[in-house]
Amino acid sequence: MFLKNKKYHFIGIGGSGMAPLAGILSSMGCLVSGSDLKKTTYFNSLEDRKIKFYLGHDINNVDKETDYIVVSSAIKKDNPEYCYALEMKIPIIHRGELLAKLLQQKFSIAVSGSHGKTSVTGMVGEVLLACGTTPSVYLGGISKKFGAGFLYGEGEYFVAETDESDKSFRMIHSDINILTNIDREHLENYESESEHLKTFVEFINSTKKNGIAILCFDDAPIKKIYSDFTVETLTYGFDEGADLRVVKHSLNEKLQDFEVHYREKNLGTFSIPLPGRHFVLNSLAAIAVSIHLRLDIELVRKALSSYQGVGRRSDIIGVKDGVTYIDDYAHHPTEIIATISGLKEQSRGKLHVVFQPHRYSRTKESFKDFIGAFEQASSVSLIDTFSAGEAVIEGYTARDLFEKINHIEKFYLQEGQLKSHINNITRDGDCCIFMGAGSISAIGRTFISSSNS
Repeated sequence: MFLKNKKYHFIGIGGSGMAPLAGILSSMGCLVSGSDLKKTTYFNSLEDRKIKFYLGHDINNVDKETDYIVVSSAIKKDNPEYCYALEMKIPIIHRGELLAKLLQQKFSIAVSGSHGKTSVTGMVGEVLLACGTTPSVYLGGISKKFGAGFLYGEGEYFVAETDESDKSFRMIHSDINILTNIDREHLENYESESEHLKTFVEFINSTKKNGIAILCFDDAPIKKIYSDFTVETLTYGFDEGADLRVVKHSLNEKLQDFEVHYREKNLGTFSIPLPGRHFVLNSLAAIAVSIHLRLDIELVRKALSSYQGVGRRSDIIGVKDGVTYIDDYAHHPTEIIATISGLKEQSRGKLHVVFQPHRYSRTKESFKDFIGAFEQASSVSLIDTFSAGEAVIEGYTARDLFEKINHIEKFYLQEGQLKSHINNITRDGDCCIFMGAGSISAIGRTFISSSNS
């Protein structure tokens, strides 16, 4: 196969996992086109590239000279462009396979785990850049430094976020495999929790010969399967048994400082300008990569202290009348708890959460955990579930979750009630988080725009 000087058509090009691949191929000199039901933030980051976009799915969108059709697991077999590709015998490739083939061309660093993948991938990419390399980077969010979900470089390194939700990460065999954590997420795509854990073991054990697996040792499920790993490992965390560990941790309004030891060596103090223990752990993963690659630790320290972050990860979108408004992607109980905890530590006032549940199936899967996930917030306001095309599951709507949530200050609202409600409950010094994986980001940004007009 392939890659350069070929013509690719992406069905669903606006997806967070599709747009970055399209951008990378375009940067390599390939001819790229794609279709989707709407232009997304991810696709908009590609606007300066010569990528032909088609609104909607239609067989006329696919050039007969197309070499490959690229799809994700979200594309149904009755999609007209998919059916046309079959009829015309145009090869169809899954985005996971395409990513795997791209990674084969370079020294590859693959990031896996239930949470934190995007941030770790961005951090590793920025560290590699700061150390004088010209890496390629693929991540499922918009990097503030790159201005997109990808970076294309001619250098030897390629760092990529992988996807365990559809098991496509099993196609990837990298020089460095990072595993941030394992949670009860996307279990609908696995036969059992046992198979879910086994798949992560297979992924880690697929690390190339002379490569290394970098593992978060604070994570109980990773510890549970640690003895099943057959490759060289480097562990990180706050845990005293980790190879790379935090021994001191402090914070102020703008920075988290943490002293790091690698086995018996004191690497000194690092800083990260984002709130929450989870960002410290993400930083440790990037430091671990730098240790294995023998990068200049002082350049690594500098890169982390100026890390710009990824869109929708504790992302400040506005300040109005002394209230700080934040957009955050957290949509799983573990992520919600970590985000609220981190922001609460650095907030001087109350912390209000506006949460939009994402998918009825996810609410059902983690219902008991959602109930207690907001306890550290000063208030929690729920709006209707973003279904992502799912049918309603009775007993697991936003209203059902609202009734069960353990919180004194809780509210269930329609979207149109949000503006007056937020204005009523917030005061100077407070923080308000728009949280979730659906349309809540656009709702939050619309609120900020209307408040400033």
